[in-house]
Amino acid sequence: WYRPRKKLFTDSVPLRYRSEQVPGVKVTPPSVKTIATSNNGDTLLHLVNMDGVTRQIVVQFIGRRWKNIAGVSLEPARKELKLERMDGVVKTTIWPGDIDPVDIILRLKLN
Repeated sequence: WYRPRKKLFTDSVPLRYRSEQVPGVKVTPPSVKTIATSNNGDTLLHLVNMDGVTRQIVVQFIGRRWKNIAGVSLEPARKELKLERMDGVVKTTIWPGDIDPVDIILRLKLN
């Protein structure tokens, strides 16, 4: 599990934010917690799967900080995820076949 993800942890720098969760990111189900880091010029969003959720996970990016998302991919596979945009919210869905029981890592490409 860790070997293909090692550089996503060791080569990343935590982003600073004042709350427990990443501001402007809403995840359903709420038992999935968020941590953001910087990695090679991109933002990584770690979704910590606290309850071992196996059903789809929906991630919404709300606010100015996230309006410039150009793409989202699952790491370490680099699988591109579909983005939906509506009323200033950018949304993506992670389907059960792509859910890790511990940590799902999304690479956000920002313009």
